[in-house]
Amino acid sequence: MYPIKFNNILKYRLWGGDSIFTKLHRKNDTSYNIVGESWDISDRTEDQSIVINGSLQGLSLQDLRKKYGKSLFGSNFDTSKPFPILVKVLDAKEDLSLQVHPKKDDIPKLQGNPQSKSEFWYILDNEKDAKIMAGLKENTAIATDKFKNDFIENLSSYNLLNFINITDSKKDRLIYVESGTIHAIGAGNLILEIQENSDTTYRVSDWGRLDTEGNPRQLHIAESLECIDFKNPQQPKIIDVDLKKNYQVVNSQYFTTNNYAIEKEFNFSTTEESCCLLSLVNGEITVGNTKETISLSKADTVLLPAKEDFKIINRSNVLANILITTPKY
Repeated sequence: MYPIKFNNILKYRLWGGDSIFTKLHRKNDTSYNIVGESWDISDRTEDQSIVINGSLQGLSLQDLRKKYGKSLFGSNFDTSKPFPILVKVLDAKEDLSLQVHPKKDDIPKLQGNPQSKSEFWYILDNEKDAKIMAGLKENTAIATDKFKNDFIENLSSYNLLNFINITDSKKDRLIYVESGTIHAIGAGNLILEIQENSDTTYRVSDWGRLDTEGNPRQLHIAESLECIDFKNPQQPKIIDVDLKKNYQVVNSQYFTTNNYAIEKEFNFSTTEESCCLLSLVNGEITVGNTKETISLSKADTVLLPAKEDFKIINRSNVLANILITTPKY
């Protein structure tokens, strides 16, 4: 099979902007003036990615699962379950809410059908002074009840940031955020996000922001406090990616991700056990095999089917960089 590209599912978000169109040059086929997210690989019932290239055009990710199963996704894939990775591009014109996703150990304590959500953010572009907020202050590793009470008292205020680790944003910086880590993406960031296939988010604070109808957005205080470990707070892993090296940048229990630098040409083969996701973060490339070749621009992601050989060609006059993510089924 060939490299499979899907449609971009655009999402209105109160904190979004227009960088997905102005910087990434994607078409706005919605009625939204602002867009916060583009879901580029999604196997969720309510949001199905649709193939837009080659002989499989028009099929959903769910269709591919049912029709091709292990032959496309790999011999380790459980065909009874959705594809386990969700890929997004995020445009944060304003600060996102301060939030947390449940760890697997938290799920039995929570109502509904929550799912864990570990993720990483690759910063594609950022404005001057843009920030990333993730993890409780490191000196709270032995946090007292007073610290927790002070944290709760400041939930509706920007004073809450006094309790959070804040780092500068930087192009080509990667931040891995494990489930259970309190976090927020700051204003002025354009980000590629690769995550578990989950849409469970508990808002800790939305900074007093109102929605388009003048109402405060729903918070999930009780659920958030169940998920935040104040005595042993989760901290993000921050990596400034060396663009000239081919090396592994993420190794989690859900997936691995490798950075590859492409000067001219690069050959890559997927294994029999798993497909891969190829995301372009710098430059312009073509990727293909004897069956199909496709051109990719910055932030594009394609699915590389299992047990296939691919040639990647740099079409730009600068070093190109790709991230290849392999799910751990």
